[in-house]
Formats: sequence, C-alpha cells, structure tokens
Amino acid sequence: LIIENMDTGVLTVPAPILTRAFQEIANGMLHFQDAMRITNIPFPFPYAQTCDCLLLMHWLVVPCIVTTWVNHVWWAAVFSFIQVFTLWTLNLIAVE
Repeated sequence: LIIENMDTGVLTVPAPILTRAFQEIANGMLHFQDAMRITNIPFPFPYAQTCDCLLLMHWLVVPCIVTTWVNHVWWAAVFSFIQVFTLWTLNLIAVE
C-alpha cells in the first residue's frame, strides 16, 4: 500500500523517512508476535484455583465484616454486593 502510493505520487516522502516508516511497521509486527507468544503460555492451574478459593472466602466473609461497619442492613448488602461483584468481574475478565 505504501509502495503503491509512492509510485502514484500520493506520498512524496524522502527515502530516509520512508525507511523509518517501514522500520516502525516491522517493530510493530515484532511486538505483536511477542504478544501472541505470551497468550499461548497457559496460566498455572494451582494459581487459578487459589484465586477462586480466595474469591469464595471473600464472598463469605465480606457480608459479616461489612455488617459491623454500617448501621443499616441494606447498606451492608449494597457494599458487600459492590465489592464481591467487582472482584468476580475482574476475575472473569482475566479468565478470558
């Protein structure tokens, strides 16, 4: 695409600047390939299970702790829901 536009006269760029553009495109492809290599590395199973167990413990403990901090039960429910929902959402996003 770049070479075609150079031939038609759309891009009138000196050669050193054009080689720099090709170099940056090559660097972008290199970083893309590195990112693809990282995505192929499996996540450690024990670490994932530990995170799930900690989230379950958090889900059970948070309502008890929050009820001691607030005066109304509905505030405890709201704060507990926000905390637990946020952490579970982050976990499920990370799984993808």
